[in-house]
Amino acid sequence: MKRVVIAFAVATLSAGLTLAQATKSHDVAAEVVKTDTAAKSLTLKVEGKETTMPVEGDAVNQIKDLKAGDHVTATCRDEGTAHKAVTKVVKKT
Repeated sequence: MKRVVIAFAVATLSAGLTLAQATKSHDVAAEVVKTDTAAKSLTLKVEGKETTMPVEGDAVNQIKDLKAGDHVTATCRDEGTAHKAVTKVVKKT
């Protein structure tokens, strides 16, 4: 029984480390196309392409002050190679 518990603990720890290593973030310069506070989403134009992403964390409150046409730096949370959410948005002045 003790071996099973130790094996489970090692497997859980290894899976957690793998997930932590796969989760990254990066900043991107973008133009705001649309904000949707009810749906907690933000549509950004980056290099001519529009992308709608969910917002989480600090970004939930930060999108309330944005409007279409604003230029921002958005911090995106990635898992592996996929963009998962915007976690922070700073309006450029």
